[in-house]
Amino acid sequence: MTDEASLERSLCEGARWEDTLAACEALLDKEVQATSGVSGMAVRSGYKVVRALRPGIVRELLTMLVPEFCRALEPMYAEARSRGGDVPAAFEAILRERPDAVAEALLSVTDARAERAKNKVLRKTYARLRGGAKQHVMAAVPNLARTLRDLLAIPDDA
Repeated sequence: MTDEASLERSLCEGARWEDTLAACEALLDKEVQATSGVSGMAVRSGYKVVRALRPGIVRELLTMLVPEFCRALEPMYAEARSRGGDVPAAFEAILRERPDAVAEALLSVTDARAERAKNKVLRKTYARLRGGAKQHVMAAVPNLARTLRDLLAIPDDA
């Protein structure tokens, strides 16, 4: 995508969309498995429950959430574009510099979604995990930043 495109357009349109979904699902799986301790056990257990509810639910959720996540991170992406030069690398650097802001932006999306969820099991699972979610999201920011940099660096014609 051109440097002028929004983050959502850059990651969620055309052939790159499938790459984005696959990379985000792989990242989520990796981050969940990397959690440790009592809270990590709760995260892994909750993730297993969500996946058991319906095969493919993680991909479905990512299909809904990734565009919203992109919109939530757009101010940081716009800042990276304004710096000029290597936009994917600048965006990665901004995300790494601001794990707290990244976590808040992403969790604002999931909080809003959870509030509107009709599935009681999903709502209960989210509510149970939400207390420690910010720390887990902040811990995932370096890998998220790298994943997004790699996706954004893919040439448009690839």
